[in-house]
Amino acid sequence: MTFTAFGDSNTRYWLGDAGDPGPLSQAWPARLEALLQQEGRDASVRNEGWPGGGTAFARREFRRLTEGSDGAILAFGTNDIKLPESSLADYLAHMEAILLENGGRPLLVLSILWFEYGYGFPGSQARLPEWNGALAALCRRHGVPFRDTTPRFQGQTQWYNDHPPHHLNAAGQAVLAEEVLTGLREFHLV
Repeated sequence: MTFTAFGDSNTRYWLGDAGDPGPLSQAWPARLEALLQQEGRDASVRNEGWPGGGTAFARREFRRLTEGSDGAILAFGTNDIKLPESSLADYLAHMEAILLENGGRPLLVLSILWFEYGYGFPGSQARLPEWNGALAALCRRHGVPFRDTTPRFQGQTQWYNDHPPHHLNAAGQAVLAEEVLTGLREFHLV
């Protein structure tokens, strides 16, 4: 089975404030692939992480960038929620369009990754519970598996490589790979 991990800088593995990409081998998609193969699964995970990508970009590029894969793992929202002009309604409209475009392929949607106060505009972090709750409800309405990563990452600044925390470091990438694997198992996608 081939999955496409389609997300933003935390999918690509960005080194945070340094503005550089980290090694793809340390990004959560590569680590997930290794975990699946350790279980004896014939699986690959293609990394389509786009630093700075938001849901408008994801909606435009979803079909092209996930083409040829058996399933997808979708991780967008951090670049939307940080902008004061971004609205929850626009975010959900883009995500819903992606869910509908996916058709019947296996799809796992990840919550917007936890970040600390100081990222984005002053109200960004305060919107996180509402946006993730609305995304979870949207996924339920469409019968699409949703994995809330917030409980695992909230307050765990040791898994981030910048300040304020919003980009995962290598250890955080490994933890996210485990979270995604748990989600894939929970929803019987592997």
